Amino acid sequence: MTGDFTPSGFIRTGGGVTFEERSAQPSDFTAARGYSYAKTYAEQKEVFDVYYPDWQAFADCFVMRRAVIAVSGQQTCNTSSFKASDLKDYTNPGFQNVKNFRIPGSDRSSIPGGKYQLTNLSFSDAGNSMTTVSVSYQQYGEWQLIKLTAKTPSPGAGPAK
Repeated sequence: MTGDFTPSGFIRTGGGVTFEERSAQPSDFTAARGYSYAKTYAEQKEVFDVYYPDWQAFADCFVMRRAVIAVSGQQTCNTSSFKASDLKDYTNPGFQNVKNFRIPGSDRSSIPGGKYQLTNLSFSDAGNSMTTVSVSYQQYGEWQLIKLTAKTPSPGAGPAK
C-alpha cells in the first residue's frame, strides 16, 4: 500500500526475542525474591563484606536475565509526504507507545503491548517520488534473578540478631 506517510502506516517486517544477562548484585536479592541481602546492603554497605565474606561465591551461582523483544516495520509513501517534522517526531530517546504494525497481507495489526524504545529509523528515496521508511523498536522485560546451581554456598553469617 502506498500513500502519504503516517505513523500508523507501518507494516510489520520482522522481529524476535533475545536475552540480556548481567552479574547478580546485592541489590538484586530483594525481599520480594525471598532474600534480605538487598536491605542489608542498602542499610550497611560499609560492613556488608564483613557480614558476608563469601558473597561473591554465592552471587556467582546466580545471573540476572531479561527478555528483549525487537520489532521492525516498513512503509512506502509519497516522498513529498515524509517531511523533516516527521523525522523529528522519532528523536525521543526514551520509552514510547508504538502504534501497532499491520500484519503483511491482512487488515489486522499486532505487536506485543507495552512501551518501546526506538532503535533505528531509516529512509530511502527511490527516485520515483516514493520513499521507504523503516523503523525498529525494542522492548525490555523485567530483570529476573536466575539460580544457576541447585546448591549454593553460604555467603556468610550476616548481621547478629
